[in-house]
Parts: sequence; C-alpha cells; structure tokens
Amino acid sequence: MRESIVQLILFVAIVSVTAVAVGTIVTQSGHLADSIGGESDRRVASLETEVTIINDPATDAYDPDAAGGDGGVVVYVKNVGDETLDPASLDVLLDGEYQTKVNASVPAEDGWRPGATLRVTIPGDPGAGSHRVLVRIHDADARFTFERA
Repeated sequence: MRESIVQLILFVAIVSVTAVAVGTIVTQSGHLADSIGGESDRRVASLETEVTIINDPATDAYDPDAAGGDGGVVVYVKNVGDETLDPASLDVLLDGEYQTKVNASVPAEDGWRPGATLRVTIPGDPGAGSHRVLVRIHDADARFTFERA
C-alpha cells in the first residue's frame, strides 16, 4: 500500500511538472510568433517605403521666411514608395545632428500618400558653408547637400 501511495504522489508530481513545462513552452512559442509577425510587418513596411528629396541642388535650401519668420532649412521629401507614411515617423539630421523641432507638413489633408510631397522645415540658420540633410523613415533614407553663401 505504501509503495502505491508513493508511486501516486510521484505520478502527480511528474504530471504537474510536465503541465508547467508545456504551459511555459506554449506561452514562449506565442511570444516568438508575435515577435516574428511584428518583425515581418516592419520588414514589409521598410521594403514598401522609399523617399527622395526633390530640392534643386543648385539653390540654397535656407528660407529666411520659414519657421514663422525666424528662418530655417526647407526640404521637400517625396514619397515614391507604395505605402502611405506618417510624417511624425520621419527622422531628420542636419549636418549629422538629430533635429527635434522639425515641422513636417503635407499640403493635402489626405496624408503622405505615394506621390505626395512633404515640406520639412528645420528651424534655424545653419550658417555659411556646405550642409547635409538626411531624412529617414522605416529604414528608407534620402540625402541632400546644399551650399550656403
């Protein structure tokens, strides 16, 4: 009788440990599947995203009337990809420095759709010399270099 009670207790312990292990594996598999799905969505968005800066390289990108009259660098970024983009997701660097006070606006109210152009204003005067602007969204980027006299 004693042996059967010990065997029953061991059996219950093994079943409990197995149930916990299976529950953990199932939960982790779900997290892994969600992670793979999210990464897949990001990769698709990055493949469907393409932007280009359409400013004339021969002209100065600085506009003294931009940024409410305080002046700023203005670049026009065209969405040449297949996906509608959110202008708030745009990262902008001027001469290698990340810009936080950028104003990005689309003339139309229907968003930054494929073929639409975004006006990006970087407040402030960068000064004389050669300057570089980099815009990036969903791993797609565009570069523009201009001279300021």
